[in-house]
Amino acid sequence: MVEKLGLFPWSDESLIEQQNDVFINGNKDLLEHMKVIVAGLGFLQVVLYKQPHETPEEVTALRLGVRLLNSGSAALKLARAGFYHPALTMVRDLMEVEFLIDLFSQDRALLTKWLSLSAKERERQFSPVKVRVALDERDGWTEKKREKAYKLLCAYAAHVTPEGFVVISPNDLTIIGPHPSPRAVKVVIEELIKVLPSACGHFGALINPEVPKIVTAHSNFLRVLGEWLPKYVSSSNSETTQSGPLGRVSA
Repeated sequence: MVEKLGLFPWSDESLIEQQNDVFINGNKDLLEHMKVIVAGLGFLQVVLYKQPHETPEEVTALRLGVRLLNSGSAALKLARAGFYHPALTMVRDLMEVEFLIDLFSQDRALLTKWLSLSAKERERQFSPVKVRVALDERDGWTEKKREKAYKLLCAYAAHVTPEGFVVISPNDLTIIGPHPSPRAVKVVIEELIKVLPSACGHFGALINPEVPKIVTAHSNFLRVLGEWLPKYVSSSNSETTQSGPLGRVSA
């Protein structure tokens, strides 16, 4: 007689998603964050289906947008399903792509250059650290907040470190497999809301939308973001609101 095995938690996470969704829907701040996240992902999706593209640079710009949409959506899906380490890793991926798009949106010639270089030379000139330094120098930032944010996600998610075990070990008690966690899903959404809005803003600057449906989606995203910004972003932090990515998005 063959024993039938039931589904493991990591084969069907629907119950975990339901529990995490109950927590999200009951938290006013997370719901406000989710409005921006949903509007941003919706804008990306409309662009990717409607934006005309002919040149290699235009195709590449849209492919970078696909990375934003996939990583942002995956972060949200993984967090709801109880996989918090991979969710935060997707946020770091989103951040890395966002920095590159930010650089290209201010100088399209850099996108052409990035495409033309050999893999070795591209790594030398456009490594994540080189991109961060270039952005900081452009914006006059001296506190290296991009580097700190990136390295934090590396240490706690993308790389294997002792510090990162805290994500799966609340109160030093390690949990095996996916599990519902109000604390962890809150952390992921709070990290995602720090990155996705500016990523969408920079992507909008890169493609310069003119198609009516894209313009409508972009306007909706900026409207939702504009309602969110005064509630959650301090105007006293010059490196995140005045000269930083969110400041440029809201302008």
